[in-house]
Amino acid sequence: MAAPLATPMGWDPHANEPLSPSFPFPTPTMRRTDGSNLFLGLDLSTQALKASFTDERLKVVAEFSLRFDEDLPHFGTTSGVHVQGGGVVESPVAMWLEAVDLLFSRIYSTPSGKQLLAQVAAISGAAQQHASVFWANSATSILKNLDSKLPIAKQLEDALSSPVSPNWQDSSTTQECRDMEACIGGAEEMARSTGSRAHERFTGILKLRRTQPALYEKTARISLASSFLTTIFCADGEIKPMEESDACGMNLWGDSGDGLAASALSQKLGPIVQDGSASAGPIGSWWCDRFGMDPTCLVSHFTGDNPATLLSFSLLSGDVIVSLGTSDTILLSTTTYAPSPDSHTFAYPANYPNALGKRSYMAMLCYKNGSLPREAVRDQYAGGAWSQFDRLVEEFPSPKPPSEVSQRELGFWFLKPEIIPHNGYGTHRFNASAGVLTEFKDPLFNCRAILESQFLSFRVRSSKMLTATGGKPHAIYAVGGASSNGTILQALASVMGAPVYRPSTSSSTSCSIGGCMKAFWCWKRAQGKGDLYFEDAVKEAQRGGGGGEGTKVCDPEEGAFGAYAGMVERFTECEEMVCAV
Repeated sequence: MAAPLATPMGWDPHANEPLSPSFPFPTPTMRRTDGSNLFLGLDLSTQALKASFTDERLKVVAEFSLRFDEDLPHFGTTSGVHVQGGGVVESPVAMWLEAVDLLFSRIYSTPSGKQLLAQVAAISGAAQQHASVFWANSATSILKNLDSKLPIAKQLEDALSSPVSPNWQDSSTTQECRDMEACIGGAEEMARSTGSRAHERFTGILKLRRTQPALYEKTARISLASSFLTTIFCADGEIKPMEESDACGMNLWGDSGDGLAASALSQKLGPIVQDGSASAGPIGSWWCDRFGMDPTCLVSHFTGDNPATLLSFSLLSGDVIVSLGTSDTILLSTTTYAPSPDSHTFAYPANYPNALGKRSYMAMLCYKNGSLPREAVRDQYAGGAWSQFDRLVEEFPSPKPPSEVSQRELGFWFLKPEIIPHNGYGTHRFNASAGVLTEFKDPLFNCRAILESQFLSFRVRSSKMLTATGGKPHAIYAVGGASSNGTILQALASVMGAPVYRPSTSSSTSCSIGGCMKAFWCWKRAQGKGDLYFEDAVKEAQRGGGGGEGTKVCDPEEGAFGAYAGMVERFTECEEMVCAV
């Protein structure tokens, strides 16, 4: 059981509220028994709103999207946000409401739109993580009396105590982060208790309490962007609970899912839903009357964007997603709770409490220095050409004999101040004895060395979360811009010790597809499927031709995983030297 969080405000454990409120599934009275049910997944990201429709085989049948800056220019956002002074970054909540109304109107007006919306049996989705929405006391009354003839944004103006939501890019809460860590016993203890050290982007609730106490006091309830969507789609007068995986992105939810810090604050946050398959209730009448949706359509609790991405791959425990882009990100599913200040450990978004007590987690590693240093090395040593970069990487194959391992040079490229490792900055090279170099013996080795450096960092940190699978993944699913480069993926496979796949799902719609899958699982359980796990539901559906694991790109080179194991200790030693500079 997680220890109570001690904070400057004297918070108490969230001891007496029910942990997993559940809405009884309405008796299914589906008009469609011919397999024509559809599942709708939404993705409310920072810059856009996307919608995906899948059939019962989880095959995508339609997709729609809009962008806030272009489609709702009257809000005056840049990339979906307003950037203020002092690190403040906010989004107008009314913009999100108008976006949902506008997107559904556009869908409804297409030739097949009315039929698409009428066939939706369940809806779910994702929202940008860490963003909070503040409800006024009048919210419940307004929500249950919506007029379908009027736009939803205008009707909910008085339901909000604040018109804006702090965005994940906000960096104005440093004081709150340091205060929380100091009172709980430091970053290590914060990570152990909540799955992450205190981060500025983690939901600026405490700053609101400090800087705008009057507004905080008139706030009756606080939602995450995800539970805000759940609430407006049910529109039944109840502020719907947060889903557990997304709730972990607040530094307020305990590691084993059995305690939310704070007593007064907990009343504003409400209970947490731990059953990933639970229904929040049927869709509200506003949506049925305005867009012709089926009143028996279920609303499955929305989750965060990263948890939804994980769901879209339907990973088995031990599988890993590696996104190779401007920043590099690792997502994995694991049964091992191994929190660290370097990583985030959230509850798995498809946990399903039952008599077996099975519980899983999702872990996330975020690196600032992804494609930027790879491109810088390409430009300096390969004439700016990826084909030449690839050729140079292949000229220096993975080390095999112990003599090659012991003589391998190492490098680090942190062109931006790095998150992992903390305090990493600059370009650094080391010889086989951990001595500092200005350049490698063969400068062309830089192309190979940067890949080995980045992927050894992936390996060192992910291995602690993959103890159940021997410290290495079962499989790696590569997405992002660099995933098109087979040479880079071969190096990734060899260092990490697992085959690499390109997934069948487009990474640009993975969040909304994950929402479709979550909605489908909720619906299947409502049909009386009992103890049906998410992965089994998806596998059963896709067996009919809806999707699959993707295309295998490469296997690890023989002997490479063991060879790189011989470099881990020296890599860690050199990294510590870099961060101590």
